[in-house]
Amino acid sequence: MKGRLAREGAAAILCDLDELVEMHGPLVLSPPRLTVTGGFAAIADTVGLVASDPETASIEQIRQVAVFAQSILLPQGRQSA
Repeated sequence: MKGRLAREGAAAILCDLDELVEMHGPLVLSPPRLTVTGGFAAIADTVGLVASDPETASIEQIRQVAVFAQSILLPQGRQSA
């Protein structure tokens, strides 16, 4: 498993996850600021709707879930094509 350490103003490093934890201690995953009205409660509700009943979800709700998932999975500052 690989980990990536990135801080503002510092170069990103990529190394084995166990090495990263040994060098820098426990990892804290901070969610990015959401642009969803209502914050985390709203995105949690939207994710729940899209996951449990996708046929009733709007295109915008599906897009919000996709953007949220990408913000977690993609390296900081990188957007998918």
